[in-house]
Amino acid sequence: MKINKPKWLPKDPNEWSLFVLCFILAILLEVQVVTGNPNAREVFVLEAVPVNLPSEYKVDSNDLYFEIELSGGRTRLNNLLLDTVDVEARFDTYPVGSGLAQATLLVRPPKGQGIKHIGGSKKVSIYVQKWLEQDASVEVYQRGETPNGVQIVDWQLDPGVVKVSGPVDLMDGLKTIEVELNLGTIVESE
Repeated sequence: MKINKPKWLPKDPNEWSLFVLCFILAILLEVQVVTGNPNAREVFVLEAVPVNLPSEYKVDSNDLYFEIELSGGRTRLNNLLLDTVDVEARFDTYPVGSGLAQATLLVRPPKGQGIKHIGGSKKVSIYVQKWLEQDASVEVYQRGETPNGVQIVDWQLDPGVVKVSGPVDLMDGLKTIEVELNLGTIVESE
């Protein structure tokens, strides 16, 4: 059985060197087109995910955006899906109340794409608020007068206690919640 020689291979032995040279150039061109400039750098603004932050602390999401420098092929950087880059803020120290907490930023570019993070992990300060959750009693503040012919016989407040949460600074002085009852809006019922 005879195997046919592909028609695109050179027939003349003198053409083989030109064929190999063209083949190598085609591969180099393909690599350059796919990866672009392999030394390209670009800065992206990415959101960090807070890690190991105790539940009593809250962070404004606007305080979790950081400039991250990545390097790799220009084409790959241009086509990078930002949600494939993992950025974590690992908290090291916390303030007693609200204030600046120290965290370490860890960046993990997507694997297998030839993209690298420049600079390694870095220490950052992030403003955190310590939140408190507590019960507060509800008190009714009556305003106005009942309409003519309407008399309040009995009324009940439900619930009498509510659970509220907020920054420690505000919650320290909060013991009761006042609710306004406008007597002028009461209508007669049977």
